[in-house]
Amino acid sequence: ILGAVVSSHYAGWVCPDFPQCQGQWWPLPFTGAIAIHMVHRLGAVTVLISSFLFLIYTAKLLRNHPELKKIHKLAKGGFMAIVSQWILGISMIFTGIHPGLSLLHSFFALSIFSMYLLMIFQFHQLEPKRS
Repeated sequence: ILGAVVSSHYAGWVCPDFPQCQGQWWPLPFTGAIAIHMVHRLGAVTVLISSFLFLIYTAKLLRNHPELKKIHKLAKGGFMAIVSQWILGISMIFTGIHPGLSLLHSFFALSIFSMYLLMIFQFHQLEPKRS
């Protein structure tokens, strides 16, 4: 969702450097397209850390719950897709938002969303049936 906001506001162009934005760690004024871009970057950091912690969590659960194997595989795939998404996002900064990279970035966003949606479905399937 953050990526769609960045795209629709053309905020991808406002920070031509990485890891800083316009040569600053926290560019001022923090408004408009700059704010959108920076919130997208902070969201990306949050998603990366969260997916890594979820991967560790599912690995620990898998020890005592072999039925979680599919979910752990999806967590691995999700984490790898998020790392790929990061690489693509950073690459776009240095290539001037190449259309091919932008398309791949969107594809990975959809893939990540789909994997985590499938994980929710898998967790739901494991719930005991209530009568």
